Amino acid sequence: MTTQDPWWAHDIIVCLTFARHRGPAHVLAAYGAAAEPVRELTLQQARTTLPIAEGGVVLRTGVLGDGEWAFCHESGEPEGFKEAVLSRLSAGTEAVQLYSVNGMTTLERYRDGVRIESFEAGFPSTLRSGPDHPLWDAVQVLPDRSTATQAAEGVQAYLGVRIDGDVLEGPLPTAYLPPERRAPLSSRAPAAPEDASSQGLGRLLPGLPPRP
Repeated sequence: MTTQDPWWAHDIIVCLTFARHRGPAHVLAAYGAAAEPVRELTLQQARTTLPIAEGGVVLRTGVLGDGEWAFCHESGEPEGFKEAVLSRLSAGTEAVQLYSVNGMTTLERYRDGVRIESFEAGFPSTLRSGPDHPLWDAVQVLPDRSTATQAAEGVQAYLGVRIDGDVLEGPLPTAYLPPERRAPLSSRAPAAPEDASSQGLGRLLPGLPPRP
């Protein structure tokens, strides 16, 4: 990748979470990393000094815009797509998650521990929500872009902030969550059902009824 590439194109795996009206301490606690040491590190420093290869995950936190949204940018095996993490992250508030891997980009929105919206960008058949789905609406208005671009720009539109790649790569409060402290994989929210082929393109995210 080049420095001209957008931030969502810099990594094979992108996992970003956001929590409304919360700070970095709340975010780290939701990941189970409240007791871990926190250091101010750049992305490069974090990747070269912390033991990502041992199966843990680097958590880099900060706030966006006027402080309405806290975020967590991960390096290593992703953690923030797990239902247990998102439930804790959204406790008493709202949380949004963007997870992109192997050409599949999923988004979820939680409120007070409950998943209220989930879908794979670009695939209407995967939408699971109630009658209102503002995150989907923000992403869906950008159909002429790649699904990763669609998702990234739609999330920014929904949050009402711009995510600066320089911020994600620059110094941020950083913690390392060791593998033994991670949530179990069984709490993973995105999953493809056995009969996904009968549902049209895209992969379904279970746990919510289909869009009315």
